[in-house]
Amino acid sequence: MVEVETIFGPIIGKTEQRFGKDIKAFFGIPFAKPPVGDLRFEYLEDPEKWDSPLETTIPGNICPQNVQNLLSAVKDTTSEDCMYLNVWTPKLKNELTENQKTGLHVLVFVHGGYFRFGSGSHPLYDFSILSSYSNIVCVSFNYRLDVLGFFSIPGSIPFNLGIADQEHALKWVQRNIEFFGGDRNQVTVFGQSAGAASIGYHLMNPEARNLFQRAFLCSGSHISFWAAKKPKKQANDVKRALKNLGCTETDPLEIKSFLKNLPLQDLLKIHQMNDESFKWVPVDVNNTVLKGRFDTPINMPIFIGCTSREGHLFTNLMIQRKNMLKGLPTQVTTVPWKQLCLGDVLTNVVIKNPIKKLADALCLSNDVYAYLFNYNGPTRNSILVENLFPKWSGCSHIYDMFFWLGTVVKYDDEFSAEEVALSKSMMDLINSFVTEGSPSTQWPLYVTATRNYMEISEHKIMHGSAEGTILQPKINFAKINKHLFWPVGAMLSVITQFGISTAIKAK
Repeated sequence: MVEVETIFGPIIGKTEQRFGKDIKAFFGIPFAKPPVGDLRFEYLEDPEKWDSPLETTIPGNICPQNVQNLLSAVKDTTSEDCMYLNVWTPKLKNELTENQKTGLHVLVFVHGGYFRFGSGSHPLYDFSILSSYSNIVCVSFNYRLDVLGFFSIPGSIPFNLGIADQEHALKWVQRNIEFFGGDRNQVTVFGQSAGAASIGYHLMNPEARNLFQRAFLCSGSHISFWAAKKPKKQANDVKRALKNLGCTETDPLEIKSFLKNLPLQDLLKIHQMNDESFKWVPVDVNNTVLKGRFDTPINMPIFIGCTSREGHLFTNLMIQRKNMLKGLPTQVTTVPWKQLCLGDVLTNVVIKNPIKKLADALCLSNDVYAYLFNYNGPTRNSILVENLFPKWSGCSHIYDMFFWLGTVVKYDDEFSAEEVALSKSMMDLINSFVTEGSPSTQWPLYVTATRNYMEISEHKIMHGSAEGTILQPKINFAKINKHLFWPVGAMLSVITQFGISTAIKAK
């Protein structure tokens, strides 16, 4: 057991062994008052201070969610009392050497899950390996999801409370991370999928982006259609939801009172509407997000990219949820090449094209480094659950996270030597970006004229520098592979043709 004094009170964590080093891990640290009762649908407040040491050795509750898939809570405890974070550190403040007196670099992770599911304490997000390997302090946290995080009424319930929760967690880091051996002035935010989209919102907010110095956006962009909703659409959805909940109030404050007093299980009945267009995601309040506009320069290094076949995971999930495939010919879900084609359409529409558009905007005032993860390990289908990563699919959404976070290294006895080496090399890239501001000294800057990026695959990434360049560069996204960024016309053609109007096995 190990004790740390935070500004709110003392906490007790535990020690884990990774790479022969002790990693101090703290789980379930409260970073805000529980947003329950009269605090439901309100901005977060700091937690009440405590005097006796608080045991933080197991993850806290995670936010209510009804979706069950790769990142959802199945066995975990869900509750509105869910504002908890986790910290992994190689050294506490009193253990730093003289040349580390300003503190270690810090990586703060924002989890994905379409703003509807997931948590910062999911087993996939075990940062003990990365923290030990890269000698950095790592943080993950929860934020309110779905209706609790993104329901809003002008003048009553604030917009985008889930995004505000994330900012509150980042402020906690600024005020407390020094006690865990971290440097508050050397913070990198790292988000995957909806977590990456969330970082996009923080980049647009001058107050929020003062809370970090670098940003790593993995497989997500806030300018994607799924990550931003227009205010008019939000107003219509709110009206429909209130009718569904039986609310007859018309005054915004009375509506808010009605919702605060509603039992959670009744509030979540909104999810029972069998309508995939009815979702709670961030609102583009000023109608600038979907246009990809940044009104002021950001001036920070950005690392951004995705996998080569992101949409294959989405296609497989759609096939499993047949109600999402209404209007598609049956053969699209059974003929392998058509599954691949549909997956590639989704790859471009949902992830790749928005990322390209965002990178184009960001590189005007920032050093931007782009990557493409294009790798399928030899043991993938023997280790990972096949209903999420079927054999027909390519390098899909989320698959890269097993490498970025060192999961492959943690379970090295079940993965090949090639996969383990690749994971270590990718952790080296994160370490270089977190500490130096670029993934490597040989990584080209992304500019709109050439759209330079680096490809990560089995033959193009080396562990160490003895064999030459770390990554084999490829130039010009658009011309290398027709599957990278399809023209809108080509995508519409395919869409018209089709008539479209827990990952690691239990240990």
